[in-house]
Amino acid sequence: MADEQSTDQLEEASEEPKAKSGSGGGKKILLIAGLVLLVVLGSMGGAFVIVTMMGDGSTKQVSSAEEHAKDDPAKSTEEHGHDGSDAEQTISIDPNAEPIYYTFDPPFTVNFDARGQIRFLQIGLVALTRSQQVVTAIERHMPVIRNNLVMLFSSQEWDAISSRLGRERVRAMALSEIQSVLKEEIGVEGVEQVYFTSFVAQ
Repeated sequence: MADEQSTDQLEEASEEPKAKSGSGGGKKILLIAGLVLLVVLGSMGGAFVIVTMMGDGSTKQVSSAEEHAKDDPAKSTEEHGHDGSDAEQTISIDPNAEPIYYTFDPPFTVNFDARGQIRFLQIGLVALTRSQQVVTAIERHMPVIRNNLVMLFSSQEWDAISSRLGRERVRAMALSEIQSVLKEEIGVEGVEQVYFTSFVAQ
């Protein structure tokens, strides 16, 4: 009997550590799972904070740019490009300033109708202005100006250019074409007069 009791006691003693050991393992698993969950949540929270900070920064940058544009409207219009409403519209021309003669180079060479025959017309042209800014504008918009003048000169007939009065009329139309382009592009006509330095029809 004594041997049986001692055997039972030994078995019970050996089972207690096993039970305790199993309970401790479960706690470790729960602890590890909790730590993993905290790490995941922490990383998600950090990412949210970073995104939020980035969002705030970009918003502030846009807001700052908008405020700067409001403070300096002239610069803002320059950044938007040339559309007829930029800073060139503020050009002021002093009528007492020294004249500036701008030569269109090369001269204009076009064909025209001479009483049913096609002939060639070459015109040397000089524009009079009193502002270097206008000269810059002429050079900038030269493709449009030359196009309009070529169309004008090539549409003439012999009777329109064979007399002094006819050539004066063509000269006035050339001035009007140049002024029209400048008025549209920079807000002022800019050019006072144009002169023919050569006028050859053949």
